[in-house]
Amino acid sequence: MRIVRVAAVIAASCLAAAAQAADVDDLVDLLTAPLAKHFVNDWREIEKLRGLRWAPLPPKMLEHCLPDGGCFTRSALAEVGGRNLTLVVSGARTMTGNFYFRNTGAPFGEQAVLTALKRAGYTSELKRCPVPGSAGSQNWYRLSSARSQRGHLAIQTSCKGQPCEGFVVLPGNELPPLQPNQLRMYSEQCAGSASERKPVSTVLPHEQLAATLVALLPPPGPPGFDWKTLTDLPLGIQWHADGAKKGNLSSKDDPYPWMHQGQANYSGRSFTVSRNESAASDFRPSLL
Repeated sequence: MRIVRVAAVIAASCLAAAAQAADVDDLVDLLTAPLAKHFVNDWREIEKLRGLRWAPLPPKMLEHCLPDGGCFTRSALAEVGGRNLTLVVSGARTMTGNFYFRNTGAPFGEQAVLTALKRAGYTSELKRCPVPGSAGSQNWYRLSSARSQRGHLAIQTSCKGQPCEGFVVLPGNELPPLQPNQLRMYSEQCAGSASERKPVSTVLPHEQLAATLVALLPPPGPPGFDWKTLTDLPLGIQWHADGAKKGNLSSKDDPYPWMHQGQANYSGRSFTVSRNESAASDFRPSLL
């Protein structure tokens, strides 16, 4: 009789584990749907995603755009494994962008989600992680699969120090930029031990930009900067190799017909830089 009871307990445990795995598989199906190669990022087309109950169209226009650049949102509800999930999709007027899920029930668990992703044929690579001792609460994984487009999944396990669970799905190859107050909280050096994680930046974007603007001020007296001197300044600007080209910036009240462009990245913020000249060999300061 005792053996029978033990066997029954083992069988029940196996059934519970199988049911839990099935629930997490259903969650992964929901999370990865926006990464499918056939996915259409249209506000009406997303109604074809299974298991979601959508708020009516049109999407809501926000008074202030979100940090991810989305100025429109549409919400939905889902039930997965007896848990209620809320979803907010951000985007532009005609297309969707990022998908924000919040689990209001018992957590599925980060490791369980990663295991289910592997079962579904996805490779997950940790690309952004909290700096030890900081208030960072999300891990960002780059997802890749032979049958899907590349994207990122952020998994949140803490909300202001309290347990919670949230997921953010971001189609595309690039990690989203961090907000200035997050730069010290997260690292993109996640392959080693936690002690090796260095912050993305300890300098704020506007501080780097201000230092660059000061460095670009030409010295007093003629002739100012020449091309080579400007290009050699250690400003972190990648100037285009094809050099200066003729352009027209009269719309910006800039009379100089020659321009040389480049790019700079300051604390996760991308900038386009243009230096404008009166001749192909003479620099005059009219920047950014």
